Amino acid sequence: MVFSRLLSIVETVRAGDPFITRNASRLQTIAWAVLALELSRLMVVGIANAVSSPGRPIHVDLKLSVTPWLAVLLLFVLARVFEQGARMREELEGTV
Repeated sequence: MVFSRLLSIVETVRAGDPFITRNASRLQTIAWAVLALELSRLMVVGIANAVSSPGRPIHVDLKLSVTPWLAVLLLFVLARVFEQGARMREELEGTV
């Protein structure tokens, strides 16, 4: 899902038209997907630690990293920037 939307964005950049509302939507979808993946990872670690026992130990490290959380934040911000850029371009085309 992430890569298909990313490829669609790259195609619009190649076409010379990146600031469209569709790209803003795609970036927001990517942000939600990355957030869901990170939350899923936390849940899997929690479940693994909950079901682990001395007889059947499951070794899963949490390894918290700020990188995925920062990526989610930046993707949401970038989606907003693309939305504003698309809106500004539409207004400019309407005045010309």
